[in-house]
Amino acid sequence: MNEQPGLFDRPCQREFHPLTRILPPPEASEDVVASIAAALTAGRNYLDMRPITLDQHGRIVDGRLRYLACLRSGTEPVYETLGAHYTDVMILEFIRSRNVLRQHLSPDQCAIIMADYERAART
Repeated sequence: MNEQPGLFDRPCQREFHPLTRILPPPEASEDVVASIAAALTAGRNYLDMRPITLDQHGRIVDGRLRYLACLRSGTEPVYETLGAHYTDVMILEFIRSRNVLRQHLSPDQCAIIMADYERAART
């Protein structure tokens, strides 16, 4: 069986922060990336309003789909960087606040993700 790498497992220029793996890829991620890439190619640039967030080491903390859409469309990403004082616990909370509330997740999915967050925060 020849299994394809997942959307976030493909090689790219920037690394994703390991804590972003707690959050499952959004439904229809490939379609979302294609849609954002098409909008960027057509000149719609909402990246100024919602930049891709990096940690102090340049790893993507928020904006995985926007980043992949930029790569696909040839658009230069817009970044913001969290301060050096951000600990892994603070980054974990940032990821949770930006993503769990934004995505359409079932109550069961939210419970599983929150349990994963709590485990990650204790380590």
